[in-house]
Amino acid sequence: IHTMDGIGYVQQLKPKLPCALQLSAHFAAYISSAYNQDPKEYLNELRQLDSMRDTAICAPTNVQSATALISYIRELQQLPTRFPVDADNIKLAIGWYNSWVSGERPKPLAMFSLQYEQAAVMFNLACLYGRLGNQQLVGENNTVKGGKASGDNLKAACNYYLQAAGVF
Repeated sequence: IHTMDGIGYVQQLKPKLPCALQLSAHFAAYISSAYNQDPKEYLNELRQLDSMRDTAICAPTNVQSATALISYIRELQQLPTRFPVDADNIKLAIGWYNSWVSGERPKPLAMFSLQYEQAAVMFNLACLYGRLGNQQLVGENNTVKGGKASGDNLKAACNYYLQAAGVF
């Protein structure tokens, strides 16, 4: 915890950065081969899934972004029942860059796992809640809002920090 003008705030964690990925192309091929159905029948749903991912990984720091991340996480929880992403079925390498390494961007870690995608998105959700908490206390230029944080700001910040801790 850092302090500024006697007000504590949490060090911001950098969110993980994803590798480019289009889920719809892999899932469309699986629909055709495993279910013997025309993937064009599911084109809207597949596009919606790609759109959800794009929205989740490019989320700005606001409450609506948290809602988008949670919606995508819920969708990821349901996908393995229909789309087994692993080394034996859908070989979809899902890659994310490590957020803990500074300097040049290292090689991404990739796995054949929707649970890995879910874990990375949940990490980013926790980072988002931490940033939302800090926004309640610290302004754009790292100065405490109005010299002192109000009771409502402190309550809101604590709530966001609790949500971040719950996700972590």
